[in-house]
Amino acid sequence: MSLVDMPPVHPPAPPPSTTRSLHNWMGLVAAALVFAWLSDSGQPTLHLELLLLSVLLLTIGALDLIRCKTHRRASAGLDLAQARPPDLRRVAVKLLGLAGTLGLLALWYWLIPEYHGGFYHPAAMALRLVGLPLLVLLAGGIFFLDGRLRQPEDGFFQAGLALLGRFRRVDQEALRLHLLGWAVKGFFTPIMFVYLCCVLEDLRGFAIAAWTPGEVVRAAVLLTLGVDLLFTVAGYLFSTRVLDTHLRSVDATLLGWLVTLVCYRPLWDGLERPYFAYHGDNWEIWVGQGALGWVWGGAICLCLFVYAWSTLTFGLRFSNLTHRGILTNGPYRLTRHPAYLSKNLSWWLISMPFLSNVGVGDALRRSLLLLLVNGIYFLRARTEERHLGRDPVYRAYADWMDRHGPLRFLSRRLLFLRFRPPPGTSAPVGEGPCAAATL
Repeated sequence: MSLVDMPPVHPPAPPPSTTRSLHNWMGLVAAALVFAWLSDSGQPTLHLELLLLSVLLLTIGALDLIRCKTHRRASAGLDLAQARPPDLRRVAVKLLGLAGTLGLLALWYWLIPEYHGGFYHPAAMALRLVGLPLLVLLAGGIFFLDGRLRQPEDGFFQAGLALLGRFRRVDQEALRLHLLGWAVKGFFTPIMFVYLCCVLEDLRGFAIAAWTPGEVVRAAVLLTLGVDLLFTVAGYLFSTRVLDTHLRSVDATLLGWLVTLVCYRPLWDGLERPYFAYHGDNWEIWVGQGALGWVWGGAICLCLFVYAWSTLTFGLRFSNLTHRGILTNGPYRLTRHPAYLSKNLSWWLISMPFLSNVGVGDALRRSLLLLLVNGIYFLRARTEERHLGRDPVYRAYADWMDRHGPLRFLSRRLLFLRFRPPPGTSAPVGEGPCAAATL
């Protein structure tokens, strides 16, 4: 066979993604249509937010169940073919564990002054509205899944055993995953819920005053933030084995938690102004309203789009500090960290710290401050890879990206950007039949 007749050689495909992009886009379209229909109504924004989250869950959840059969995946840890009747004694221990878990969260919210301010009022109102139905669904889910779990002694069961004082029977690793997972959920859910409520309120009252680069970018900021936060809140709320969106593992390292929590309220609110105030003059002042302004604004919009697209790709699985399935589709075919890359690049384009009316020294100082912020996100990426790298699927994906990804030329020249697999090859706790998280 001559070289001309030889078939083309294609690079191997990356591992399949745990999500379907089409389902996530359809969920967004459904939520957007509901928002467009009701945005001018007298519906309170809080009620509208709960409705949008419900539409997103029903759309993506139904498509994932029907087309992907997520409940039959090995990683779901369910044995539907040989379902057993629920063990009522075990269910009672699990319900005790549920009560103890929620009681611990309630104690945290009551004890910490941060949660007594007006910022969290929308989250508290939502809890009053839907708290009881959600509690009934949680208890019903525990009862329904008990006889269908391959390993029914899950995190709720371990928490219940601990509350009963039966410490010798407690699986400490499963209990640790359970507590860390609910700590993540308890910390981030109210923050993101309130942010989404504020953004939806701004979107309801926003109208482009004039078609200028600045107005278009401001509209893009609101729209992409709305998409990002909608999928973020949905990820924290809708974790269940039926949809295969449960926790596989949680990052238990101090560095991982520190570099993540520092990026959010209340830590970032207290640190940004005194330590990381890198913002310079508005980008519109430097580039103007002409052709350069449109090009610059277009670059900002592109970064914002990739950022929102990255969160959308998670579907119902987004959550900081956790592993809920490996993504290899959408923008994750371009780089291992599209959200961090696009977000940090947009900050350089928007703040333009390298230009200053004060002088070169001020521009250098602001640029170094933004580099420090970029460094925090680089550490977040590293700690996430160290955590996800325990999963052989992620290791295969990261290796594929380093060999075949569009930005592979960067990792070949900048070796610190290459994926470094953590020691050991064990799969994370909670993967497949090892059930630490029921919901």
